[in-house]
Amino acid sequence: MLTQEALFYNAMNATAAFDLTSRDEILTVMPMFHVGGMNIHTTPALHAGATVTIHRQFDPARALQEIEQRRITLLLAVPPAARALISHPDWEKTDISSLRCVGTGATAVPPDIMRPWFERDVSMTQIYGLTETCPIAIVVPLEETERKLGSVGKPVLYCQARVIGENMNGMRTGERGEIVLRGPNLLTEYWMNPEATKEAFIDGWFRTGDVGHVDEEGYSTLMTGSRTSSSWDRPVYTPPIWSAYLPSATESWKRLW
Repeated sequence: MLTQEALFYNAMNATAAFDLTSRDEILTVMPMFHVGGMNIHTTPALHAGATVTIHRQFDPARALQEIEQRRITLLLAVPPAARALISHPDWEKTDISSLRCVGTGATAVPPDIMRPWFERDVSMTQIYGLTETCPIAIVVPLEETERKLGSVGKPVLYCQARVIGENMNGMRTGERGEIVLRGPNLLTEYWMNPEATKEAFIDGWFRTGDVGHVDEEGYSTLMTGSRTSSSWDRPVYTPPIWSAYLPSATESWKRLW
């Protein structure tokens, strides 16, 4: 269960992470039954007074046209959608210079999806989070997106993150462990499931079930394909699997919407 307080702090996290203001033009192409489509840009935009354009279905040609015509500044595109945009025949001729940032995530994003945006002077940042975190928890700062390619970033303003071992001991730089999170943006409970809620938290920290490590600059890297014993049914796919899956996924993605 996510409270209105959690939504408020998520909006604060988005504002800080994306420099969100009332001048922004946001294009929402992800379905809003998903926490990403609803809460990464869309509801934070309401708090900031930004403009949001919502597409009922994802269509790469229409999305590119919207970016150019409405001078979109912020966009969220999971890997299949991002692949569809950079592979579209209109990609090269579309003016995307208004974009300040394209957010992506849901897995470790293959570099070949991110580089075409960098080559056109658009920041593409990885966002790490879960439904339970509303979802923004860890983000690569906009000015570091290309230099820290492969990282999921640093904790956002109102969320703490640690990498722990089996006994809740903090891991040293570069050591693998479970990513745990704490902050006012997190869930309060699993609806009518106290046992799952109790299992999910340890000493006030939410156990994500994801394995990662932190580098000497404080940036987190997710070890894709790795899950701890506390994980539920949230798959994490390695980049090679995504690379094979993405071409066919694009059409399925469009049909789903």
